[in-house]
Amino acid sequence: MSALAAARPLLREETITVGASIGVALSGGGVLVVDRAEPKYGAKPRAWCAQHARAANTDQCWRGVDRRAYVVETTLDRAVAKRWIAAAEAHGWTTMRHHRHPTRDVPVSLLDVGAAVFEFLERDVISAVAGVYGLDAKRLSLNDCFLVKYDRDHPGLETHVDGSEYSFSLPLNDGFSGGGTFFENLGSSVRPRVGEALVHPGDLRHGGAPVVHGVRYVLVGFLRYK
Repeated sequence: MSALAAARPLLREETITVGASIGVALSGGGVLVVDRAEPKYGAKPRAWCAQHARAANTDQCWRGVDRRAYVVETTLDRAVAKRWIAAAEAHGWTTMRHHRHPTRDVPVSLLDVGAAVFEFLERDVISAVAGVYGLDAKRLSLNDCFLVKYDRDHPGLETHVDGSEYSFSLPLNDGFSGGGTFFENLGSSVRPRVGEALVHPGDLRHGGAPVVHGVRYVLVGFLRYK
């Protein structure tokens, strides 16, 4: 897998053919597919993720266990993301749910789009986490899932670890300055695009880089593995 220094630029690029798809070979041997014939639905095995994920260069390995963060493609489009944002704004926000590292958020379970969000996560994100890290998808379950709003009043979040075995975040909009997820070992922030998910072990130290201008909405979730 390749280095993903703040997501882009890449250290080396080379156009290659991956099955029926055209991809970009990244330094370190990973592949970012830019046009593919792969189905968008269904479980995503490790081989699929090796072609469709980019590794954030956190270089964390412990006794052979992959401790890196990855950016993976999803089927989320901007129109759907806007509906989720509108549902959260209509419901309202709270800062009382996370006492140690408070965010301004709203649980997905309280939103009228909640069922659609959970269906999407099961189909796209949980299966991708299992594929990337070589896990049994049936043993992964959501422990918490919420939408977060960052702006001038609540610009970011200090460096911390999550109380989860695996975590994910999906940007729901763009048009803001700053933001992204800061990884302590990487020394910089990763900013996936709308339609991409950032996944990582919960104990990988990270934080919310401050938003400088505009509003950032992100879908965040914690996964348990048992």
